[in-house]
Amino acid sequence: MARFSVLTQGLVLLLAVSSTLAQSKCIVGDDGTADGTVCTEEVCSQPMFTEYTGYATGVTYKCGACAGETKDSTCKECDATTTACNTPPETGESFKCYTWSWSTDKFVKSAEMTTCQRLKATSIACNQPDTEAKAEADYTRTKKGCGPCEVEAQKTATKCKQCDKAECNAAFSGKLSLVLFMSVLCGLFFSKV
Repeated sequence: MARFSVLTQGLVLLLAVSSTLAQSKCIVGDDGTADGTVCTEEVCSQPMFTEYTGYATGVTYKCGACAGETKDSTCKECDATTTACNTPPETGESFKCYTWSWSTDKFVKSAEMTTCQRLKATSIACNQPDTEAKAEADYTRTKKGCGPCEVEAQKTATKCKQCDKAECNAAFSGKLSLVLFMSVLCGLFFSKV
């Protein structure tokens, strides 16, 4: 009987140790840099990352489900494991693009640039109205000028233009602007002759 009791105590101790070792963990905090914290919940949650926009605001890394109606809009859930599943994705270096908006009868470039956020594997891209964008509906501004043209029909109709360097959506190239200036100047000159 004593042998059975010692064996039972050993088994209980083994189960307690393995239970402690197999506890679920989640990252807890504002920025996702903390080590995993032991949790009793079956899910972990974290802010969603949107390409060219960045992390959703008002959402923290935590044990447990997303708050209220935020799941899949600003918050993301994962099944809790022994290693924290809610680790932040690896981001690439941020970059800047200009924002273009319709003003009365033309598109105008913002004075300030927007900071664009991206994942490490995501390419740099900015968008702007192209030569055939002559009305507000012709160009759909996406993510404040960050990222590629999202409406393919506007891109193929030369109404949206994208480029692949930071701050590349400032305006038309100087050469094209000079050609347009010279065309207007010649038109004015020959109309008076």
